[in-house]
This record gives sequence, C-alpha cells and structure tokens, in this order.
Amino acid sequence: MALAVAFASAPASAAVTLVTTQAAFSGLGAITQNTNWDDTHYPADYWTPEWSHAGKIVTAGDLTIVSPWMDNVILSPGGPQNNVARALITDQNYVPVTIQIAGSHDLFAFNLGMLRGEGEANIVVTTNLGSYSFTPFVGNAMNLGPLTFVGFQADAGEVFQSVGWQQDWPSPIGATDIQLGTAAVPEPAAWALMLTGFLGAGAALRTARRRQAALAA
Repeated sequence: MALAVAFASAPASAAVTLVTTQAAFSGLGAITQNTNWDDTHYPADYWTPEWSHAGKIVTAGDLTIVSPWMDNVILSPGGPQNNVARALITDQNYVPVTIQIAGSHDLFAFNLGMLRGEGEANIVVTTNLGSYSFTPFVGNAMNLGPLTFVGFQADAGEVFQSVGWQQDWPSPIGATDIQLGTAAVPEPAAWALMLTGFLGAGAALRTARRRQAALAA
C-alpha cells in the first residue's frame, strides 16, 4: 500500500494526493506536457547496443531530469539483455534522480518500471509549500512487463517544483510518459451546488440536534 507522509516543512493545509490510474489523472484537468522516448529504438548509440547516452542533465520543456552520479541513459526496447516494452530513461544506479519542474503545474505523473525485480519506490514530491514522501509499488518492466502509473495532484495554491525517486538495491527504476498539467477549476454553478449541499447538511444537523434536545427535556 502506498504511503504519503508530509514532512515537518509542510503547512497543515497543504496536501498532495496520489493518483493511481491514467484515466483518473486525465480526468483531473488539462495535460500540457507528456514526454517520452518512444522514438529511441534498438540498436542505440551508446557503449552497449541497448543504451543511448543522454547526459547527467536532460531537459524537455518544463522538465529537467538530473542524475547526480552517472549519466542518464535511454534503455531501448527490443534489446537482447533488457527486453522492455517502452524506452525508459534511467541512471542505471541506486542514487536519487530528481525531475525539476518549471512553470505552474499542479498535476504530475509518470509511468515507472523496475529493471530488476519489483517493489516499493521511494518518491519525494516537493511543492512551493512543502515536501511529501510516497512509496508506491512499482512492477518489473523487464521481459515486456507492464509499467506502473504513478500520478500526483497538488492542493489548491500548490505547484510542483520537483519529483525525485531513489531506487533501493538491487533494482534501478526507469521512467517514461512524464506528464505535467493543470487541474480543472470548478465552474461557478458547481461551486453553488456544493455550497447548497453544505448549507443543507448544516440545516439538517441543526434540526437533528434540536430534536435530540427536545426529547431529552
């Protein structure tokens, strides 16, 4: 089960919600960027046929992917050693990788796959108001294994600044379909409907309390 823990730096009103399906995520608002490496195919141009050199810093739109130790590489599908269904960006190691996010986005998601085995990923989400830790289960992407969707929605007033993951030994993590978006704002009619519902609930509660008081008298 995925856990979400707000660090002490986060104010009490702050919140980031884990979203576990692409359909639910897409329904939250407009997706403004979706970055993948599907145009990278085996054989690639790195020192083994399946790896394509990308560098320690990879920039795409409002995303900057930073690996502090080894270069990020693109693991291409169709190779004899690592048979993945989709091209994945990974640093091949177990040190934290950080995706820095520019602009004002309150929706973030990606598809993840472990490259050896399966298990919990350690993901830290940072917004302008706080930091949050999540541990979603991520499946094995090898041998054409399915990728695991992991998405997040920031609370009102929060925007994402970075998302980082640290993969525990013995399984590094690869990512694709890195998505940014903006959550839909309810229409005035929707706000009015919600307000009416709240007022109705309050009136019903007050009526119930008066009845209880009358019975007790």
